[in-house]
Amino acid sequence: MGLLQSIFGYKDPAQQWPVVGGQKLIFDCDKNTLNGVALHSPWADLESFGPPELKRRRAEDSLVYHSRGFSADLYQGNISSYSFVWDDYLRQGFQPFQGLFLHRGNELLLNADTKEREIESQFAEPYWRDKGKDEVILFYELEGVEWQFELDLQGRLKTFLVLGYPVLADEFQREAYKVTKPWPTWG
Repeated sequence: MGLLQSIFGYKDPAQQWPVVGGQKLIFDCDKNTLNGVALHSPWADLESFGPPELKRRRAEDSLVYHSRGFSADLYQGNISSYSFVWDDYLRQGFQPFQGLFLHRGNELLLNADTKEREIESQFAEPYWRDKGKDEVILFYELEGVEWQFELDLQGRLKTFLVLGYPVLADEFQREAYKVTKPWPTWG
């Protein structure tokens, strides 16, 4: 951000996007797309969702839709991740995500009542499971994408993160999470 922008405020072009109502949100787990918008797409491809609800953002930040329960993080002008929220445990103002998920052509039910065993029955065993003092994270590693299912200690789904830059691809992060499995290779 330049000096004049920091003094006079950043003019967010996304705030000029037309307001959209009644749009159904569909995340395709097979393609890692939200309403057809893939990870690494230009952030302007999210215009169909309307202006973000977090007004004071930087250009390289996030597009946040509190009332719809999701956000898209940005990196170098492209979408780097999607976050779907059911439990606003960080008190950021998110309402529970009400969209649909597709997996292998079928509708998949994910919500605040989804349990760990249901996630594993749908997607198989995770690459890694991390249990901390406040949550459990299930890591699923796909070629070039990482899914993180964050659950509370009672096993209920809080958030589902879809990352275009996998955290556990970094050896230092694997050590921090005490990962003992080798990093997967895709052929």
